[in-house]
Amino acid sequence: MSKKITQQERETFSVEGNLADAQVYLPLTPSQLAVLPGLQFFASQRASIAAEKAAFLEAFSEFHGGLDLSRCDNVLFGYSASMFIEIVANALRLRGLTRVGLLNPTYDATYHILGRHGCFLTPIDDGDLVSNPSELLATIGDLDALFLTLPNNPTGLEMDRRAFEQLCDHCASKGVILILDCCFRAYGLVGVDQYEIVLDSGVQAVVIEDTGKLFNVRDVKLGTLWAHGSISLLIAEIHRDYILEVPLFNLHAMRRLLEISGRSYAAYLRSIVAGNRLLSVAKLASVGFTSVGGHASNVQLFELPVVMQAKTLRSLLLKHGIGVVDADGFYWASRRRSRSYVRLALARPPSSFAELLDEIVALVRTQAR
Repeated sequence: MSKKITQQERETFSVEGNLADAQVYLPLTPSQLAVLPGLQFFASQRASIAAEKAAFLEAFSEFHGGLDLSRCDNVLFGYSASMFIEIVANALRLRGLTRVGLLNPTYDATYHILGRHGCFLTPIDDGDLVSNPSELLATIGDLDALFLTLPNNPTGLEMDRRAFEQLCDHCASKGVILILDCCFRAYGLVGVDQYEIVLDSGVQAVVIEDTGKLFNVRDVKLGTLWAHGSISLLIAEIHRDYILEVPLFNLHAMRRLLEISGRSYAAYLRSIVAGNRLLSVAKLASVGFTSVGGHASNVQLFELPVVMQAKTLRSLLLKHGIGVVDADGFYWASRRRSRSYVRLALARPPSSFAELLDEIVALVRTQAR
């Protein structure tokens, strides 16, 4: 296993050409910049926290096209999705639910967190979600829980409404807990409201959200966690161990940014990412990089030529001020480790992104001589 991808992302925070961190690095719009200095957070009373949470959920729902959050009781708040994955994994361990299906490839932090809590992980090729759902459903019969990132990081794969409905019905009939990480929701193209379908199907489910992939505001972000079914009581109990469940400033700032940005901003993000995706695929094809997936996330996965290793390439680029992720760790199941991959973040200004791509191409060609 390569270095943890989270570690690689942290190491490149200060690198000028940072294409490793999947956060958004686009400049804030004039309306977004205008609203932040005017926040009245420090004048608000702590008694208004419940009202702030309700206002945030309303703004979040509207931003994402009208999610059915009004029917969701006991939405929990916290700083990040990683914290919530830890809470959910803890709950599974305490319940003795150790057989968990996990997409391959997927973010390696999820693999490590679940493993530390004693889960035995079954790899599910993310392509099976679309191309071979019957095989996937057959596999689910042997699981206690199924953990999906939708859209997936790093391939961007999604499930349409019909496929997700079938998945929920099957999990409900088999008693499988469905765990969803929806942190790349804004980049999705199919617009599925998982909350509505989960509520109507009766499946035990957990849905994790995070605003970290929306705005270029450094570490000001917010996560939500909602659980449906009997496991929700245990998850809520673990969550209560955290006294400071969410930075209050983050709650206020994220709500106002969501309100001022609206759905048009999400469309803007998708357009920037789509353009950078096409550009990266075209330019890097000239040095033998093959694009993998990339349907609906703000990152792009590339398979490297056989003669090139991701660790070596990452080190070379880092020496020249360009950060990329050695993405071998996404393929946590051993059957795919024979190849090598890198992941590039796409939510960047198009002009500087194009310049970095040109530098990567030039460095790869120089190294190949």
